[in-house]
Amino acid sequence: MIFTMPSWKHVTVPVTEGSPETTTEGYMENYRNVSQYIRNQLDAEAEAEAIQIILIWIDNDIYSISQELKTISYQKLYDILKQFQNEVNELRAERLARTANLLELVAQQQPAYHPQNHPNHYTQHSSTRSQQAATRNRGKAIVNSPPTYDQEPKMVVEDDALLREIGI
Repeated sequence: MIFTMPSWKHVTVPVTEGSPETTTEGYMENYRNVSQYIRNQLDAEAEAEAIQIILIWIDNDIYSISQELKTISYQKLYDILKQFQNEVNELRAERLARTANLLELVAQQQPAYHPQNHPNHYTQHSSTRSQQAATRNRGKAIVNSPPTYDQEPKMVVEDDALLREIGI
């Protein structure tokens, strides 16, 4: 027996609504829509998660960078202090040497003369007393002298006349 293919194979059959072919196309279309929706949702979720991860990384980076900056600042400060420590030590040594020298000078000094308030020490020679009196008189003369002016001669004459009237 030989079977032959039916001749209707090349015949186009109009698809009616509700037929299996339209239902399959509908399912396929529906599947494409749902899968696109799911992809969009997944993309949005993935993007949100990626943003969250990036923000966490940024936050951690900012924290670690600020900690590093603090550490670097302290290290730089320590290095600067270390760099000038020798200079500070030299200055301290100089100051100690000066202080030691001053103490040495004070220790080597002769004791200062302090006259005692005793009646025997008041017997002075007459020439010494007259020199002291002359010095005192010169001091009084300087204190009581009229003022010196860098003014016009007319004003100096007026001041001299005023001083004569007062009796100085």
